[in-house]
Amino acid sequence: MLSTNSYYYKSALSSTKNQERRCIFLNFWQVFTKLCNAHGESATCVLSKLELSKGNANRWKNGGGPTLATAVKIAQYFNITLDELIAEKNGKK
Repeated sequence: MLSTNSYYYKSALSSTKNQERRCIFLNFWQVFTKLCNAHGESATCVLSKLELSKGNANRWKNGGGPTLATAVKIAQYFNITLDELIAEKNGKK
């Protein structure tokens, strides 16, 4: 039987892993909309084409970032690498 302390530890550890997967995209909504505009498409249109929910947009607007799988989808859609997507976020592109 797990003690209460181990439950909270595992929950915190799981939460930390999720944050680490998303931490490189702190201002992702700005990056995403910039890419959409550069390609002459609305963010809503791109989300629809990638079969992503509007919940993603809301999370990104509130400072969240995509999962790795979603970031890969977006990079492939815009024909850029993940490195370029990250560089775009950091203003290096």
